[in-house]
Amino acid sequence: MNELLNIVRKKYFLKLGDYRFSPIMDASAGISLEYCKKLSNDKCKKSPLFFCFPEKKGASLWTSIAILREYFYEDAIKNEVEGIELKRNDKVKIFNCIAQIERITKEIVYLKFRDQGGIPIKQNLRSQISKVPAQRSLSLKNRFSVNYKEAKTGRNTISKILVPDDLITINQNNLDSKVLIVTGRGNVQILRDLLNNTEIYNEPLSKIFIEKKNLILTPDLKAYKDLFNNDRKNKIIEFIESLKKLTKLIDLEEAKSKINEIIKRMLVEDTISLELDSWIFR
Repeated sequence: MNELLNIVRKKYFLKLGDYRFSPIMDASAGISLEYCKKLSNDKCKKSPLFFCFPEKKGASLWTSIAILREYFYEDAIKNEVEGIELKRNDKVKIFNCIAQIERITKEIVYLKFRDQGGIPIKQNLRSQISKVPAQRSLSLKNRFSVNYKEAKTGRNTISKILVPDDLITINQNNLDSKVLIVTGRGNVQILRDLLNNTEIYNEPLSKIFIEKKNLILTPDLKAYKDLFNNDRKNKIIEFIESLKKLTKLIDLEEAKSKINEIIKRMLVEDTISLELDSWIFR
C-alpha cells in the first residue's frame, strides 16, 4: 500500500490547496487516473473498474474531484496561448513594474531592474509580460517582489489549486473536463451538500468544481440510455439545423452568440447538456 501511495503521489498532484485526501482516496484517484489514461491509449480492456470502500461517505465525489483536478491541469496547459515575441534589451512591464530583458532561453526570461539583474521569469509567467516604450524608467527589484507577492495571494481559487507555487492565473471558463457521477437514488442532494459545505481557500467546492459544467450528478443512467441510438443522433442533427435557422431570424446579437456557442459545443462534443436533452427528447 505504501509503495502504491508513493508512486501515485509522485506522479499526480493529489492535494487541493491545504486540503489533503486520505491515503485510500489518494490510492483510488491514482489508480483511476492510470486506468483512464490506459483506456484513452487503448492499452487495456474496456471494462468497468470497481472500488470497494469500508465506508463510502462521499468517496465517489472525492475520487471524482481528484480526477477532475488532474484533468483541469491538462485543460489549462492545452488552452495556454503563446505570449508576445520578446528580444534582448526590450523594456517590459510585469506585475505593474518596469524591467529590461537581459537574456532569453527556451524556458526562462531573465530581467534586470534598476538595482538588480538576473531575475528569472519562468515560461508559465510569460503571459504576465507586456512590452513598453524604451524610454520608460526601470523599477526597483523590491517593488517587483512586493507586487509579485500581492498578485500571488490575490489569485482565484482554481489557480491556487492547480499551480500552488507559481503566479499563473487560470481562466476557469476554459476548464472543460467533465466527470459523470451516478449517485443512486436519494444521494444527489447528499453529494451536493458536500460540495456546498466543503471550502478550499474560503470558497465552496461547488463554485470550483461546478455542477452541470464539470461535475454531472445523476441518480441513474436514464438520460443516457439512447446515447448510441441513431434516431437520437438524427434528432440532434435536426436540432442543430433548427438552431442555425433561428440565428438568421433573430436580431439580438447576444442571443445569436449564445446559440452559436451551443451549436459549436454540440458539434465538438457530439452531445448536449442534460437540460437540453430532456427538452428535445421528452
